[in-house]
Formats: sequence, C-alpha cells, structure tokens
Amino acid sequence: AYTPDWVPRVSRTRDDAYGGNDEPATSSEWVAFVDAFVRRMRPLGVRHFGLWNEANLDGFWEEEAGLDAWIDKIVLPGAAAVRAACADCVVLG
Repeated sequence: AYTPDWVPRVSRTRDDAYGGNDEPATSSEWVAFVDAFVRRMRPLGVRHFGLWNEANLDGFWEEEAGLDAWIDKIVLPGAAAVRAACADCVVLG
C-alpha cells in the first residue's frame, strides 16, 4: 500500500513531504517484493493476495502519477509476479 523509502521515485515536483504515495521509477523492486512475499506466504497456506490499497486515494498513490501509471507499474506486473510464483493463487484488487 505504500512506496518504501528505499525505492527510487519518478522525479517530479511534489507539494508534500510524504513519500509513501510516490510513484516508483520502475516496477523491478515491486516485482521482487511480490515474488518474495508470495513464495514466503504460499507454504503457510495463503492463496489470496491483494495489490496496493486504494490507488484512487491520494494518500496511497499520488494524484500526479495517475491511475494508468498504477495499472502499468503496480497492478499488471504485480499480478504477473503472483502468478509466476504461484499458479493456483488468486490476485485481488
């Protein structure tokens, strides 16, 4: 649901000092996280994974980035990472 401090961001002028809703520069860190998380949780019986909470709210995804960037950088690569790590898992919005 939030962009970690260690993830590179898209360079833009921001009106707030809060970085948790910033658009990441690429999807690579996100995909690596999702892959590791699914591989850790699946053996414990977890089969359902939700991706990044409420991108329509500015507190979770910056408005300047737009929902197309969320779909392209978070939803599509995140869903692919879940399915690559676990063919019988379910991806939730």
